Amino acid sequence: MNLRRVVRFCAWTIASGVFLVIALYGILVAINWSDEAPSADAVRLQRTVSERAPLADRDNAFVLSLGLLAPQDKDAYQWGLARKAFMEHFVSPASGAYVPMPGKEVDYMASRSAATKALDEACKRGDAGCLRLLEQDPARLDAWLASEAWLLERYRSLLACKGWRETLPKASNAPFATYNGAMTGQVLFLMQALQKARAGDAATARAMLQQDLVYWRMVLRSSDLLISKMIAAAAVERHFVLGNLVLRELQHAGKSVAAPDAWMTPISRDERSMQRALAGEWTYWGVSMPKQPGDGSLPAPVQWLVFRLMRPTYQPQATNNLYATFLLDQAKDVDVDFRMLPQAVRAASPDMASAHFFRAYNTMGYILYLITTTNDFTGYAVRVSDLEGVRRAALLAVDMRSDASDASTPLRRIEASAWRNPYTDRAFQWEPQTQGIVFEGLSGGERGHQTVLF
Repeated sequence: MNLRRVVRFCAWTIASGVFLVIALYGILVAINWSDEAPSADAVRLQRTVSERAPLADRDNAFVLSLGLLAPQDKDAYQWGLARKAFMEHFVSPASGAYVPMPGKEVDYMASRSAATKALDEACKRGDAGCLRLLEQDPARLDAWLASEAWLLERYRSLLACKGWRETLPKASNAPFATYNGAMTGQVLFLMQALQKARAGDAATARAMLQQDLVYWRMVLRSSDLLISKMIAAAAVERHFVLGNLVLRELQHAGKSVAAPDAWMTPISRDERSMQRALAGEWTYWGVSMPKQPGDGSLPAPVQWLVFRLMRPTYQPQATNNLYATFLLDQAKDVDVDFRMLPQAVRAASPDMASAHFFRAYNTMGYILYLITTTNDFTGYAVRVSDLEGVRRAALLAVDMRSDASDASTPLRRIEASAWRNPYTDRAFQWEPQTQGIVFEGLSGGERGHQTVLF
């Protein structure tokens, strides 16, 4: 065997392979020479965020919500204003570590008695357990409301705000707003309405229900992120369940009272729309996208080499454009009437089986996009749409209690009622063990199973 010929062949083979790799890489670089301009969908989402109506801080419920759990000797609005300024001028540290919101909030849960914790837990569900605890010891509600009167008063101020305009996070490690204060304040407020109902003050109790629902439906309509939209949805759901207890107390006491006006308005397409919240999510995703491929888990020299080699295949704006189209399509897919929503949700689920994981242009960006779009946002839309079923079930309970002359069984009255499941137009179910009207929503599981006490 001629050793020189073998060495020459191996050298030519290696050289040809290296040349081929360099040539292919050169072609890849040429294909990825420039990023895309913002697409029409990206521009549309950007306008959704940038063209939000201006709102003075004093009128902005978001500002006050940031300060609801400020120390009792501090001004809640000023606290919220400082936190909003912190979010607006946030500068990410070089380490990339998460930065918490400034200021230590009141740990009101730590000072609660066991009796208050038990009452809070039972009444959040709005079932018979709440009424049973109140009947056993009526004074415990007075004690609870007195101990957290400071938060209840702040919540009343929150309900008086005219609008909602969030400050969107500036980076992936920027703090998000939290809503524990608002959610606890709502329970306190509705429990006070229940207290008024027990005292026979129908006008005040009904006015409180009206004010609470108007506020949370405004937040539901105006939310700029999915987290705030889901918080608003949870608050509206809780309102109907606890509000039903308030009206139940009035009706059982022989008070003739109609449901608040806000209860009579169906959950609208505007309230169910996901576009504004998804526009905020798109904006947050844009500032959270990696500035370079890789997650920092490799040694620094290797990380540098990977970045240099793969950087041409990562186009941030092109990736942003893909995600904008995906989000708008999701929002459009679920923007349908209630009867069409079940089918629309099934059709809108991402089909990863048909996805092609390699594209010469924006290869890394496309892979990042595919990973992100495994999240199906239609589930969030379903949670909002399910509120219509809870609203109808609550109104059915009001009607059934109002007509004391009807001696037919609850099941027959439910079947004869015009209040029906919004997705199927079928009658609601009756649950004898809880004496409740049951709505099975599209959310499925425990979250989709809602019982309104009769």
